[in-house]
Amino acid sequence: MQDDDFRQREAFLAVVRAGSFSAGARALGRDVSIISRRIAALEKRLGIRLIERTARRIRPTEEGRRYRQILNWQTNCCVKPKRKRVLWQHVRRGPFA
Repeated sequence: MQDDDFRQREAFLAVVRAGSFSAGARALGRDVSIISRRIAALEKRLGIRLIERTARRIRPTEEGRRYRQILNWQTNCCVKPKRKRVLWQHVRRGPFA
């Protein structure tokens, strides 16, 4: 379960930073369908909608923006420096960075 939790959070951050599911998937080297399922599972587990989806773009909901801040804080404060570099080397900075 911990591994799934990490991958779901990683997918969420990649999509929000990249600005789209396809760009987030490319940043992580995964198929868009995998990224979409991970985020859907995360939203279901948390019981909140994190991303507003339209035909042309995505954007985080208010809850999604707060959740992103929490994840960024956790990563910056609680992850060992070496692990942090490995964690973020695959996530490109996007319009929400």
